[in-house]
Amino acid sequence: MKTIDNQSMVMAFIAKNPESNVDTIATGTAIFKLNVYKVLKTLVETKQLSIVDQSNPPRYILVNRTVKAKQDPILSKKTSEEKKGETQDVFPKNKTTGRDTSKLKFMGKEYAKGQLVLAVVKHHCETHKTTLAKLKEIFADESLQPRYGMIQLLNTAKKLSEGRDRFFLKPEQLIKIGEAKVAVCNQWGSNNIGGFLKVAKKLGYTIK
Repeated sequence: MKTIDNQSMVMAFIAKNPESNVDTIATGTAIFKLNVYKVLKTLVETKQLSIVDQSNPPRYILVNRTVKAKQDPILSKKTSEEKKGETQDVFPKNKTTGRDTSKLKFMGKEYAKGQLVLAVVKHHCETHKTTLAKLKEIFADESLQPRYGMIQLLNTAKKLSEGRDRFFLKPEQLIKIGEAKVAVCNQWGSNNIGGFLKVAKKLGYTIK
């Protein structure tokens, strides 16, 4: 029963958050990450889920979402507002891959979502005297990126990125605070960028 429950939870989460990856799913469902991997493998093999593209980490969507919603009582309980949100995404998706490739403008320049976050944090550090602790507080570190933290010391970011880059680690992408170098998390998409945009707006930054 536990496996079936986990499958239903994962399916319901992906129905509301298409193109989610394993980390987002694990965080959103509170299912142990290893179990999420097992559930995703089963659902892909049984053709209930499809991998959007070969991004790293891969992102998942429901196969024939309309049919699945009718078959699964959990998925069929969507409100009219949720359904409306599915057809009118804030961020348009690429018609070929289904992946959200929209960009946002900050200080006259367009950025992909992850690059936008990096640009805003860099700008803030350049224009304000701050500390790592203060940055984590200002940018709601644990709530915006609960699994990895949004901003980490370089050594910590490297450890969290072992086997898969989860932070911007190129020399020109690092931020110097005092004598330390810090890195910004690169795990951003349409499913979590909204929280960051709210924080940036409160700080007085204009992003379109």
